[in-house]
Amino acid sequence: MAVLGSMGELGRYSRQGHTIVGKYAAGKSNLNRIYTYGEGAQQIARAAVKAGFPKNKTVHSVKRKTLHQHLKKELQPGCTVLVKGPNMMGMYKTAKFLKYPGQFLRLY
Repeated sequence: MAVLGSMGELGRYSRQGHTIVGKYAAGKSNLNRIYTYGEGAQQIARAAVKAGFPKNKTVHSVKRKTLHQHLKKELQPGCTVLVKGPNMMGMYKTAKFLKYPGQFLRLY
């Protein structure tokens, strides 16, 4: 699974950059769910679906609390999760959320 945050530093290339990430993620056959977080990341989700990734396996959240609620419901122990995004999005907080006992421990 992938948890991908908005890339605010892209400026005028924001739409293009988020689209490239979405297409790339959709092409990963071993990826079974994509979570996106933040305003710009919605374009990642849209591009992934447009590239053939199942819409029902794509979850977009604007609020971190909502993202964490989705993750807590969906993930199972032993899942491999990629958390990627800029520091300005605080993606380390999501990695930390997944790391605590009782949550999910396989982080790379």
